[in-house]
Amino acid sequence: MKIAACIDSQGAPLSPQEPGILRLFAHEDGGWRHVSGTAFDGITARSIAEITQQAERLGALLDGAEALLVRDVKGIVVTLLQNLGLRLWRLDGPPEAALDAVRRELEAAARELPDPARFFESGETEGEYRIDLAAVLASDSSLNSQLVLVPFMQQIPFSRLEVVCDHPPRWLDKQLPAAGFDWEDASQDGVCRLIIRPSGESIGMPPRGGGCGKHGTWPAVGGVVGVDARSGRPDASGP
Repeated sequence: MKIAACIDSQGAPLSPQEPGILRLFAHEDGGWRHVSGTAFDGITARSIAEITQQAERLGALLDGAEALLVRDVKGIVVTLLQNLGLRLWRLDGPPEAALDAVRRELEAAARELPDPARFFESGETEGEYRIDLAAVLASDSSLNSQLVLVPFMQQIPFSRLEVVCDHPPRWLDKQLPAAGFDWEDASQDGVCRLIIRPSGESIGMPPRGGGCGKHGTWPAVGGVVGVDARSGRPDASGP
């Protein structure tokens, strides 16, 4: 497991919206190893296009990290970083003191996923499903596209998944091929519609057994969670 943190030159936590250092840690053989420390300019642009580019550049430095520890993060940057596959954690104190607490929470969250199929409708053919992702996300602000789609693809066998959404999530291009899936844009009449299938399969083929368990691995997903670095416990007052 890898966890990254935004810090200043003294090791204190920073927002990713400020210039600082991105420190990467890896959990190996029961302990944490400092992998790298890379300077970054911060996500400081004003236009959405430039903010998106800066968020993607930051994400490219994370080298597969499952979580990003930050002092705070605001606005559209939260969504952009989550769309890159990151789980964001609010940090108050040195990151080293919080690494084990974050790791335990990530592992616990992976064991306690809710029913992954609750938002999905079965199609007329076995193995085909549909979801109005735009409506689901509009109904619950605590959800994001990964929290809804990834558990389903991990656990439910399917041959075709139709996703109606406002726009294609940015994490699809990077994460779906690695997990053994392909997707295509099937938008029509101004409605954004995506089709996701296991790699190498096409419409009309029967579903694979075992769901995504036979494919690659996924990063942890989730929202912004606070961590009290001094006690090592989650901070329920987090944003």
